[in-house]
Amino acid sequence: MFLSGEAGIGKTTVLDAFAARVAAEPDVMIAHGACVEHYGGAEAYLPVLEALGRLLREPGSAERTIRLRAICADVDRSTAVAS
Repeated sequence: MFLSGEAGIGKTTVLDAFAARVAAEPDVMIAHGACVEHYGGAEAYLPVLEALGRLLREPGSAERTIRLRAICADVDRSTAVAS
């Protein structure tokens, strides 16, 4: 999920509530990244890279790496079929 909006409108509150509801689901991986205005021009995907980096440094990252590789392989196959 990507969420954007003006400062102070409750984005963090919405995401925290959503994460709390889905955290117990076995097929859900939750990663957090933040958009920092200063870095916006240098790296457009910095929040995604930050989130993946955190996800893969946390305990249980070996299992997550296996799951992410499987997801990437599925996406790769889907893209090849669509082309």
